[in-house]
Amino acid sequence: MLLLSLHIGAGQYALESRYIVEVVPLVHCEPLPHTPIWVAGRMNYRGKAIPAVDLCQLLAQRPSKRCLNTRIIVCKGQQTVGLIAEGVTTTFIAAEDDFKAESMDLQKLSYLKGVLTEVTPSIQLIDLPELLLSLKEGL
Repeated sequence: MLLLSLHIGAGQYALESRYIVEVVPLVHCEPLPHTPIWVAGRMNYRGKAIPAVDLCQLLAQRPSKRCLNTRIIVCKGQQTVGLIAEGVTTTFIAAEDDFKAESMDLQKLSYLKGVLTEVTPSIQLIDLPELLLSLKEGL
């Protein structure tokens, strides 16, 4: 499978490309009142307002750095959402079997799937449909 590599805090993560519509530069997001802190706001994506979620805020409890390789990953599930992440620079290919099951119990983080340990640092796979479902429940 083709994967997009990204950083969240000190961690290395990957998203499966089949759920990604487009990777766009970081743009201004209008704040939305009464939403969790990890909701960066609402952004204009090709004339349509979509929610933007800061993955660093969600998983590392700090906002994404505003720098050149911080991007918005536009993803499509039941709804279109923008995911803000740092270090969005490369893609790579790995088999699903290459990601080994997590030894810790991460029930609250059900969207964190296996870990690719053949590389340093290891890469955590994010299950995008599960993440989007979890975000929807959190709103």
